[in-house]
Amino acid sequence: MTRRPSRRGFSFRVRRIFGRVVLSAHGTLDASACATLDRALRDLIEDQGNMAVVVDLADVSVPDLACTGVLLAVADSAAGRGSELVLAHPPDAVAWALAATEAGRDIAVTREIARTP
Repeated sequence: MTRRPSRRGFSFRVRRIFGRVVLSAHGTLDASACATLDRALRDLIEDQGNMAVVVDLADVSVPDLACTGVLLAVADSAAGRGSELVLAHPPDAVAWALAATEAGRDIAVTREIARTP
């Protein structure tokens, strides 16, 4: 599943790598893109029932810190379903914002996910 870039240059691609679903985000993660990301992640976890979802943020620029709230909410929902949400390559601002919150400490963060074209 690939989304076309929005007017503001956000898109994402979903694929499987090593038994996990990986959503790779690209472009500017603004408020509009956060809503798109929220819908996509909830579809993958709640509707499709995937148990392990990785959000690769390596190609995201100018993250809106409001998206941190989206990631926290989705991670909480995933945990309640027995699923896992992992962030790969988060921008420093996002990693810092998650580390600064009690709930953010429950989200796994990695820089180890394989990068494939």
